[in-house]
Amino acid sequence: MEVPLLIYPQVTRVSLMFNIWKKDLDTVRLIAFHAEMR
Repeated sequence: MEVPLLIYPQVTRVSLMFNIWKKDLDTVRLIAFHAEMR
């Protein structure tokens, strides 16, 4: 029972970081797209 409790916060943190990173990547892509349009 101890192992899942130990792993779960790590998985949540990684998925949270990945979601933030993905959001930043989408923002960068959007900025780059608008820069190309000009």
